[in-house]
Amino acid sequence: MKKLLSVLLVILSLNMAACADNTSEQINSDIKQDISTSTENIVVSLSSVEESSGEIVNYDAGKNNYTKYTEYTALQASPRDLVKGNNDKVLVAYFSRSGNTAITDDIDAISSASLLIRENGDTVGTCESIAEWIAEETGGDLFLIQTEYTYPVDYDQLVEVGEGQDIDGYHPSLCSHLENIEQYDTVYLVYPIWHYTVSVPTCSFLDEYDLSGKTIYAFAANEGSRFADSIERIAEAEPEATVLEGISVNQRQLYDTESTVRNFVKEHMK
Repeated sequence: MKKLLSVLLVILSLNMAACADNTSEQINSDIKQDISTSTENIVVSLSSVEESSGEIVNYDAGKNNYTKYTEYTALQASPRDLVKGNNDKVLVAYFSRSGNTAITDDIDAISSASLLIRENGDTVGTCESIAEWIAEETGGDLFLIQTEYTYPVDYDQLVEVGEGQDIDGYHPSLCSHLENIEQYDTVYLVYPIWHYTVSVPTCSFLDEYDLSGKTIYAFAANEGSRFADSIERIAEAEPEATVLEGISVNQRQLYDTESTVRNFVKEHMK
């Protein structure tokens, strides 16, 4: 009986030892798995940080990238052709509200300082007028910067969309493109100030083209903020170009500034 009891005790001891080993192995396996999972999570987290490091986000073009900021009907734009001048060394590139909105017959009710109606009934934007003056004086090619989808005609909504896109770091895709940017030595860049900086469609233009070695004259239409930080932003986008201040135009005093714009261009064409 004692011998049988001893045998049973030995067997029990062996089983307990085996269970202990199995438990230990399981615990070790679980620990290794946890460490591996944690390491993978850390790598994923670091990757996410790198992806959101403040660089410009290039979203796919789409209406939701406009209408998520305000409710309106965004339409797909029809690109305008380049207006050829007689001086193929000068480019006048401009972003204008008048060329990037779906203007309707009730424009009188929603017109603002950045959208004007000429005596002949044509609707024109501040930046479009400035660009036309420059093109007339230089003989340069006239190029409208156009986004793939239209912005709101209503000025307050336009501000909401423009500010929202700037805060989100969203540079919209363009529907108008230049074939021979290399031929130009001088670029007159005309743009509105949005959210106290250069408007995001203008940033899209600077993203698309390498203006290294060229002279860029900046003309900023604004409500009193003058150039804001737009000169610095342009220089940052085009570090190998020479970026110079042109004229800051208060939108509410547009036609009082025409002679100033034309005289500046004449002086720098000498």
